[in-house]
Amino acid sequence: DDFSSRPGNFASFDMAVLNTGNGDTVYEAQCSSASGWSTRIDSILSDTVLLPELARLEYITIPVSVLVPPATSGLPSSGHVEIVTCMISSPDGDGPSETIQASLMVEESRDFTTRLSDGDGNELAPIAASDDRPVLNMVREDTTLEIYNRGNIDMQMSVTIRLSDSTWGLEATLNPESPNPVSIPVFDGGASIEVSVEAGSMATILATSIAPPTASMGDRALLTFRTTEGQQVTAIDSSRFILQPRLEISMQAPETLELLAGEFAEFPLSISNPGNVRLDLSWAFTGTAEEWSIGLQSISPSFIEPNQDLTLVMGVGVPAGWSVDQTGEVVSIIVEGSNELLEGEIELQSVDIQVSIMETCGFSLEVSEYPSLEAGDTATFSAAVHNIGNIPSGFSMDVTQESDVFTELSASGEMTEMAPGGSRILDFNLGVDKEATPGIENFLVAFYPVGQSCDEANSVSDEPQPVTVYIL
Repeated sequence: DDFSSRPGNFASFDMAVLNTGNGDTVYEAQCSSASGWSTRIDSILSDTVLLPELARLEYITIPVSVLVPPATSGLPSSGHVEIVTCMISSPDGDGPSETIQASLMVEESRDFTTRLSDGDGNELAPIAASDDRPVLNMVREDTTLEIYNRGNIDMQMSVTIRLSDSTWGLEATLNPESPNPVSIPVFDGGASIEVSVEAGSMATILATSIAPPTASMGDRALLTFRTTEGQQVTAIDSSRFILQPRLEISMQAPETLELLAGEFAEFPLSISNPGNVRLDLSWAFTGTAEEWSIGLQSISPSFIEPNQDLTLVMGVGVPAGWSVDQTGEVVSIIVEGSNELLEGEIELQSVDIQVSIMETCGFSLEVSEYPSLEAGDTATFSAAVHNIGNIPSGFSMDVTQESDVFTELSASGEMTEMAPGGSRILDFNLGVDKEATPGIENFLVAFYPVGQSCDEANSVSDEPQPVTVYIL
């Protein structure tokens, strides 16, 4: 008669099986619900159970339990009727069988939960296990209460909000992210509102606390939410504020970099101030390799405001010819933040970047004295080519001009494999047009590394290098 239960609980009824045959018989009981809910027969979590042997006219009573699943998105709803069907038959399929049905009624579930979070969405622990939240005078501090209807009926919640110090400012809004947020009236440091929460949904209340300019350092205020539904126990969520500055810096940069020897690379560096005071910044850059160049490529900020995020450009330069190093060197970025309100206190943050050096192919041209010649003349001059990579390689080259002022332009010399750091002399033959205008002209020399491990991905000399010629 009372086959019903709340979501998340078992509903049970007793089923009697009587042997009306003319001999000892073994029966099988099989029970299932229309929606496939979990079934337990005679304390066994199974929808099929073999019953003990029954003598003629002997009967047995067995309990049948069906688990009403926990409410999800308000389902199964209150009042839902689930048909449970049980069939008694012989396990070998011979003989008669009988089927009975029972109607399971889903009862009301008024379960709800609450969650308290700060302005950044971080969940706040219970007040006994939570640190005081630092605030400053006239700085707004948000606290969000989320009310979840875990039941299967729509519920009307009563919510009261109160600050222990009525001199502090309080603002409250219902469902601030919805298209139609509702401002909650506040009187003498407190507010109350009736909130309708549909089954399986959530309501949000945003409370903004503001310490007055008259509050002194060390003053505290307790913000409390009381959520009640009908005769249920009231859920109480609290958070305590303390008037004090908070120094905090966070910084993010890549954990690893792969660079070529002779390469200068730029990458983003993010810094944020989640604290509640402005921070004056000082920077330091160090590395395990002293010859490397490390520093900010953008303007170094001297301060950062509360809740401000900055994205900067950092640069790391590796000297030419630096040996292949898969383990790499460590580059450290260190920033210190301070505020005059907290004399002697410093917030320090650092990040380490592991920089590995890949196999590198590259060549550079060194001209000790730029050539000069008159219009119509020819000349030969020498320049040194250096292997600025970190593996042996040869090269090919192109010599081109930016204008048609040179009537002759060629280079000669050995282009076979060179060791890292090695150099070789090339001869350049120049001829200048007799109609050339006196001044400065350039021609371009492009090197193309040649070697088993050389390709475009590990070359640092892909841009043509200009050579200046003075035309007299």
